[in-house]
Amino acid sequence: MSRALTSSFRLTSYFSNIIFTRPFSTAALNNSSKPDHVRTLKKPVQFGVKERPDPNKPGDVKPSLLERSKRLLDPAANAETREKLMAEFKVSYWKDFHELRNEGEKVWKADDELIQVDKALYMPNVKGSTLSKANVDTTNLLRGKISLLVGCFNRFGEQQVHTFTDPFSKTFSNKPNIGLVELNMLHKFINKLILKLSMPYLRSNTPKARHNTYVIVSEDIESIRKALHMTNVHRGYAFLIDPDCRIRWAAHGNATEQEVRTMLNLTNLLEQQC
Repeated sequence: MSRALTSSFRLTSYFSNIIFTRPFSTAALNNSSKPDHVRTLKKPVQFGVKERPDPNKPGDVKPSLLERSKRLLDPAANAETREKLMAEFKVSYWKDFHELRNEGEKVWKADDELIQVDKALYMPNVKGSTLSKANVDTTNLLRGKISLLVGCFNRFGEQQVHTFTDPFSKTFSNKPNIGLVELNMLHKFINKLILKLSMPYLRSNTPKARHNTYVIVSEDIESIRKALHMTNVHRGYAFLIDPDCRIRWAAHGNATEQEVRTMLNLTNLLEQQC
């Protein structure tokens, strides 16, 4: 193995150990966020985008396999990669971590009612690849179904979204008109390098029945994060989507008992309306 490849592998393994296999200490965070305390900062008024999503809209042209291989073996490019990794790790990772400790796990409470259809915005179209290795658009996965869409950026957020997906799957897994879409969003360059190391974990820890709708997102998703108010990468986010891809309900953090009841009740209500 070349020196450049060895260096990249060691750096990737180091960050993978920190971010992916050693999630934050829940106890440490609980020191600043009591389970029954929500700081209730200003809740986003709307989630989503005004324009109806179009899965046929062309995306950015990605580098070819040959171009990516050349860059991987280029010492100068690897040095640039290491600098970028360190910068992103220091700025984004710790900034959001300290924000989480200061603000708490939840900063607003989920509504008890559906967002009215005439006020609901659309879920942006997100391109990615599933655990079954198929390229997909979320619009095609969501259209025509009532769906719970959850998104996370790391293991800590993943643990939070499970508090929504577990009861949802248990209740609706046998209903063909109700689905679950999971987004694992690689929002930074460092996470993209970790992807190959994390795939065995993801496949083995995700039920096979959900592999076709578990989407790995590696595109630039900053505009999507902004539209969905995903302000902190260490939180998990959940959205109830109607068959027209409109966002009708939103939540974040660990689900409370009330939020789970609300999510299930609103899903049943949407089914009746559709």
